Amino acid sequence: MNNPCISIIVPVYKVEKYIRECIESIICQNGDWELILVDDGSPDGCPAICDEYAEKDERVQVIHKKNGGVSTARNAGLNVARGEWIWFVDGDDFITGNEINNCIDKIKRCDCDYVQFGHTRIEEETGNKQIIKTDDVIGEEKNDFFIKYAIYTHWCVWYKREKIERHSLRFSEGLRMAEDLEFMYLYQLYVKKPIQLNVNLYNYRIRKESAVRNANSYRNGIEDSFVVLDHWLERIKKEQISIEPWIDSKINIFVKRLLYYAWHVLNLDKKIFHSRFCNVIRKYKNAGFYFPGNINMRIAFFNITLYFVLNRTYLKFKGLE
Repeated sequence: MNNPCISIIVPVYKVEKYIRECIESIICQNGDWELILVDDGSPDGCPAICDEYAEKDERVQVIHKKNGGVSTARNAGLNVARGEWIWFVDGDDFITGNEINNCIDKIKRCDCDYVQFGHTRIEEETGNKQIIKTDDVIGEEKNDFFIKYAIYTHWCVWYKREKIERHSLRFSEGLRMAEDLEFMYLYQLYVKKPIQLNVNLYNYRIRKESAVRNANSYRNGIEDSFVVLDHWLERIKKEQISIEPWIDSKINIFVKRLLYYAWHVLNLDKKIFHSRFCNVIRKYKNAGFYFPGNINMRIAFFNITLYFVLNRTYLKFKGLE
């Protein structure tokens, strides 16, 4: 059996309400693909639904495993994937029209190792849609590409499987947040020829429960952001990767994300956080990183309490608090 052009990996857990629409939106697509449904020990009707589709369509296979989290599910899919390309789709989202085949046709005419595209964000409660459009960008130098056309959504990216395996890339199974960004950023370190397509391929469903964050999620965000920053620096040092402006920009984004999480934790131990924050910034600076124009980072580095006070004052001035 020939390997398919693309392996579509879908982690499945407690999405019984949505999984049929997700699967149907994929199996109606033309093109050379395989669908890998990874049942992560889902306690609802998802396992039976997945088996139902696998019995009807030989392009669909199902993995049943004990619950271990979305990273373990994606890794399980990667371990059996045969496609030239890899695409991670969430079980509560769905695909647009017959666009997979259009994308395959386009990338076959390009010598590329990274593909990104547009998507639509749909609020489940209101039905409101926000279309995120993308232009065709082919032949742009890597540094300029990842600065001008930066995206932060793993489901809008196709990855080359050979490159994933060559560099031993997998999702960090201990992370609760940011595991998708970590994987994407690590992969981007090895990209040679990225492209962007003028295709709106993905429909991202914003569910009420996923839009609400509590104190624990922000605390998890802090811890996981520190871990991701450490993993990134370890990989860059180990592989002796030169620090280009686009890498600087990614680190700046993650530092801002870390401060965002910290600001939302009301009873945060500022002394401990400040010590850890300064430590990670020093490590990056010693490795040759620069933080141009990141005023929030500079203020937080010297006085974390002042950073929180200034942000709260700014929000009050803007009427946002």
